[in-house]
Amino acid sequence: MAGMFGPALLTVLAMAFSPSPRAAQQPLRFEEGRFKIVQFTDPQDGPVFHPKTKAAMERILDSEKPHLVVITGDLLSTGAFQNKDQIRRSLEALAAPMEARRIPWAATFGNHDCDALDKLGITKTDMMGWMRALPHNRNTDDPEGVPGVGNNLLRVLGSDGKPALAVWLLDSHAYAPEEWAGQKLGGYGWIQPEQVGWYAQTSRALEAEVGRKVPGLMFFHIPLLEFGQMRLAGKVTEGEKNEDECPAHINSGLFGALMARGDVAGVFVGHDHVNTYVGTWYGIRLGYAGNIGYATYGLDGAQRDRLRGARVFEIEEKDPKAFRTRYVLASSLGL
Repeated sequence: MAGMFGPALLTVLAMAFSPSPRAAQQPLRFEEGRFKIVQFTDPQDGPVFHPKTKAAMERILDSEKPHLVVITGDLLSTGAFQNKDQIRRSLEALAAPMEARRIPWAATFGNHDCDALDKLGITKTDMMGWMRALPHNRNTDDPEGVPGVGNNLLRVLGSDGKPALAVWLLDSHAYAPEEWAGQKLGGYGWIQPEQVGWYAQTSRALEAEVGRKVPGLMFFHIPLLEFGQMRLAGKVTEGEKNEDECPAHINSGLFGALMARGDVAGVFVGHDHVNTYVGTWYGIRLGYAGNIGYATYGLDGAQRDRLRGARVFEIEEKDPKAFRTRYVLASSLGL
């Protein structure tokens, strides 16, 4: 063969007939009846990835050894970037702790991921494409006709080979228009009705496929209005509230759809960096994952970095809805 083809052609042929890294990925599955997720949120970094953010991610991953990592938005602070190559390199730097450890991971977008995309001449679809090109990324194709980028369902298989856990990712968008439907609005974006419909339809299809409702966890960036309602009603059971919740002004009905379907056991977000609380609202756990990024705001003064960390989820196949969750402080690992 080598005598027939030159080195360059051999390289092209090898690439053409070798499976892509994604094609070689094994399905997510429970191992010995257990599955662990680490949620990082709001790295919100600039063109130079903060060394303490990287160290915190690495120490948490080495300590927890998760089966899946979910990053819930504000991956970057795009307003600080000058060109698309900086964006691509920074996304690769963010992914490096998982990629180096061969840990499956997926991401949703936040408002700061969108701050300067028009100026940079790129889109969230471009950014998602760069992430999906990495070998251990698990983001899937976006459903057709559904607003946003990164609306995904990740299936975790049980011992019978069927989905036993559904990990839902949604794009909670960025900013609301200053005026909408003839009214002054502003504030943050919200999950659109078409996304709510996609979740409900896909959830029903999954139930029909498996023969039962598949318990799930849902992740996105901007909290729902129900987070503040839950806290004001005294339903928070753990964690800290250090800033007011910053949801959108518009409630598009996702929480009601979750209640109606009865499959999602918990909704977890980022956005409000110094909130780490968790509570239960009408049977669904709602919670924050603080933030992991040392380049962005934290608490005031000497306490600035005290809450940097990640949320951990431990799920058992026999009862995924009874999942356990805890907040891991980076400071507990020597940072």
